[in-house]
Amino acid sequence: MLRNGFIAVAIYLLFLLTACDSATDSSNSNNGINHDPNTVKIITSDIDLFWTMIDSNTEITSTVVRDDYFNKGSSGLKTMYERKIKSYTTFANSYNAYFNYYQSIRDNTLSVPADSIRSILLAIKDIYDSAHYVDIYFLIGTMSTGGTVANNKMLIGTELFSKAPDSPTDELNDWHRSVIRESTELAAIVAHELIHVQQLNYGNTLLEQSIVEGAADFIGELVSGKLINTVAHDYGNQNEAALWNEFKDVMNGTDITNWLYNGSQSLGRPADLGYYIGYKICEAYAAKIADQKQVVKDIIEISDFTAFLNASAYAAKFQ
Repeated sequence: MLRNGFIAVAIYLLFLLTACDSATDSSNSNNGINHDPNTVKIITSDIDLFWTMIDSNTEITSTVVRDDYFNKGSSGLKTMYERKIKSYTTFANSYNAYFNYYQSIRDNTLSVPADSIRSILLAIKDIYDSAHYVDIYFLIGTMSTGGTVANNKMLIGTELFSKAPDSPTDELNDWHRSVIRESTELAAIVAHELIHVQQLNYGNTLLEQSIVEGAADFIGELVSGKLINTVAHDYGNQNEAALWNEFKDVMNGTDITNWLYNGSQSLGRPADLGYYIGYKICEAYAAKIADQKQVVKDIIEISDFTAFLNASAYAAKFQ
């Protein structure tokens, strides 16, 4: 599910939704998983809680963040803290460092397009019969995670998808400037994370993890009509052969640092180019099969990633 002007959204990122279809925090049966998109809860209460914290305090400190936000928040907010944020001080520092940006997105964070989110949940049923769902928590985070799935919850860092036309970016670093999006992109990140909810295997090697992320981008685009990693694709399409030749030599290892989740380390080229390679492998596979539903099923249910790569014949493009 995440700093250079070229960097793409690492969303899984990083890679991360409010008062529209608001619901109280709760779980469905089967540990939060269900098969009816109409019963998925779109939980936005943590965004209201965030702004209440801001309005109630003249200074945002780690203690304020702990007591007025995380301790009072939903189970989704608590999971985001445990999995991604991990520090009240980090949260307070993020808000204070990017104060003007946060202030500029207030109205947009309070207007999550619930109808378009719901349409994504319905759309995947049209192409994947076994689709299942988890509740979606729209949160305010530390400008580092766009979306993730944990504890049978989808967690969306709304602050990265609430940019206003006049949002100031002078406080932000290069990575932030490359990944922040308007709220019209929220449906696309939900689609990406929704594919992760469906996937059966994640793997450990660079090849496996790149296909997992690329698959979420590829099928997410089918569902939402939008590609979230445009910067990586712009670069990748101009350098595809060179990237593949570099990737194939290391793809069976477990070192992903130059290819995935490397926003702060990537210099001179976009981060997360493993997403791009994984997408192109899925695209090559899809080109060989006329039945779109079969393509989606095969990609989501991959068990042997090397066999999938071979079936795609992607490598043959460069021979």
